[in-house]
Amino acid sequence: MKAGTVTMGKQSGGAGGANGNFVTGLDNKSWNADNPQAVSGRAATEDQLKSVNDKVNTNVTNINKGLNFNGDSGAAINKKLGDTVTIKRWCYGGSYG
Repeated sequence: MKAGTVTMGKQSGGAGGANGNFVTGLDNKSWNADNPQAVSGRAATEDQLKSVNDKVNTNVTNINKGLNFNGDSGAAINKKLGDTVTIKRWCYGGSYG
């Protein structure tokens, strides 16, 4: 069945070239993951889902890098999300006052 550029029904071109019942030819292919503008009631295309998935993967990669901490002396340390940073009290001269 065709309506404008949209084709619905049995066709080839699924994942891995599989045949199946698909809806193709939709115009809403792009998605701005940084500034999403959703239209209520409209289905997302696989193109839009891929865009969101790519953004999630980029965020996971950046999160997994962790944070680097550096003090007045010693080597910098890297801590990942969920790791504990231990801060020890130290005073030059042996007294806090």
